[in-house]
Amino acid sequence: MVETSQLAVANVIDLNERRGTYVPPTRNIEVEVRSYGIEDVRIARRDVQIEDLYAGDTPTAQLINRARQLLAEAEDFSVNAQRMLSEGDGVGADNEITLLQANLPELFFCRSLSEGLGAVTVALHHALTNRNGSPLTSDQIFAVRTACQKLHSNPFAPFTDALDLIDGLADAGLVTDPPEAELLSDFFVR
Repeated sequence: MVETSQLAVANVIDLNERRGTYVPPTRNIEVEVRSYGIEDVRIARRDVQIEDLYAGDTPTAQLINRARQLLAEAEDFSVNAQRMLSEGDGVGADNEITLLQANLPELFFCRSLSEGLGAVTVALHHALTNRNGSPLTSDQIFAVRTACQKLHSNPFAPFTDALDLIDGLADAGLVTDPPEAELLSDFFVR
C-alpha cells in the first residue's frame, strides 16, 4: 500500500500568540511553515478605511454611514465658517454654524453607535443653543470643528473621549450644559 501525503502551506504571522491546529492521526500531512515577523507584515499592510468595513446593506451600516455623512457635513460647515470669519464675513460664518446646528437632531438619532457620539451631539446642541443668537468666535468654531473631526474619524468614541471633546468646547467658552442644569446645581449645592 502506497501512502500519499499532502502538502499544506501555512503563513504564520508571529504576534506573540500561540495557536495549534489538530491534525487527525489518520492522515499523513507535511506542513511547510513560513514565519513572518511583524516588521514584514507592515510592508504588505493596506490601510483600511471605515467605509470598507461596513457594507451599506445592513441597518447598522446604514446608520454608521449616515452618522459619518452628517459629521462630514458638520466638519465642512465649520471649516467654511472659519474661512468666512477670517475673511470678515460674520453673517456667512453664522449661517454655516446654523446649517451645522440643523443637522444635530438627525445626528442625535445615531447615538446608539456610541455613548461618546450621543454625549458630544447633546453638548454641541446645547453649546449652540446657549449662545442666544450671538455668533461664535474663531476659537469656538475651531472647538466645534475639532469635535466634529474626531467623531467623524471615530463615531464609536467612548464616553471618556467624549468628555475630552466636551471639555474642549467648554474651554473655548461654550456652555455645553442645558439651562436646567444650573437650577439643579443650585438645588444640590444648598
